[in-house]
Amino acid sequence: MAHEPTRRFLTEVGFPAVNNFLSLSTHNLAGTGFAEHTWEGTKKFETPVGDGPFYELGTWIGGVLLLDGPTGRVLRQSRKGAVDDDRPGDPLAGSSLAQFSAMVCLQWKYMLAYSTSGGLDGEELIDELRSWLTGIDPTAAATRNWGHVTDTDEFIYL
Repeated sequence: MAHEPTRRFLTEVGFPAVNNFLSLSTHNLAGTGFAEHTWEGTKKFETPVGDGPFYELGTWIGGVLLLDGPTGRVLRQSRKGAVDDDRPGDPLAGSSLAQFSAMVCLQWKYMLAYSTSGGLDGEELIDELRSWLTGIDPTAAATRNWGHVTDTDEFIYL
């Protein structure tokens, strides 16, 4: 891992291994280490994909979740069967692993409140979540990746 802040985040905080956590499934990196992954398909997006190496973190909303070794960015590569397989959007999921992790934690807290609210104030909760996500990582929050997880019509994918 060439990116020092990401290396520090992984050693000091860590990255959890989860299974089907709001459509996020991650590998047990402490047990498996990093597996290199080749970027497949186009690299022509608003966020430049770069040349890697890329390390597979797991899956998220049907796509492959990748860590860009040189930059520390978290990217999501769409694949067949994903929510956006017919027209993949910008792959950025997090400008850093720390930002992506914080955004997923917030998503979990807000989705818990949303699911237990009985529909009361549901839109206000989702709007507040969007605002917090934008505060953490405005570039990633503006992508369709985060649009999928904050669009109530697409909650079936979660």
